[in-house]
Amino acid sequence: MKKHLVVMPVIMLLIGCGGGGGGTGGPDLEAGRWMTVNVQSNTEAATTTTYKGDITTSPVLFGEVVSFSTFTQTILELSGPSLQLSVCAKNTAADTYQIDPGLMCTGVQYIMIHNPTLPQHIYGAISGTVTLTSDGAVGEPITGSFDSIVSNNTDTKRVWGSFSIKRVM
Repeated sequence: MKKHLVVMPVIMLLIGCGGGGGGTGGPDLEAGRWMTVNVQSNTEAATTTTYKGDITTSPVLFGEVVSFSTFTQTILELSGPSLQLSVCAKNTAADTYQIDPGLMCTGVQYIMIHNPTLPQHIYGAISGTVTLTSDGAVGEPITGSFDSIVSNNTDTKRVWGSFSIKRVM
């Protein structure tokens, strides 16, 4: 999990982000430009937000495939003014993958950014799945869904949704 806390700010500095807006989704969603995020905790009703954007908007949405020495990982990122969400799968083939708790090889990291210095706003996955339905080439969408239970050791939430995010690397 710490790897993504370091990698994401570096990536964000490299790609930058401009103005623009997200909003609620609908049938006009463009392939490669949206992520729907549902969040529910024991104390809050479920909320659903569809974020629209790409690598040059706010929120920033992008997908990448990264090869490490022992495995290849598909990584999807949503980064906005109040939320960062990383969804990772330790593979690139269309399939459903079980979340690896704490390892972030396959997992979900949910961060509420309204006060990013407080560690209790960083949630890591403890269970769930990530499903890739298509893993496009660079410039094409990576599509799929996720359903996870995330925790920060004092609070637990269910975070789930679907995505079609343009692959940039």
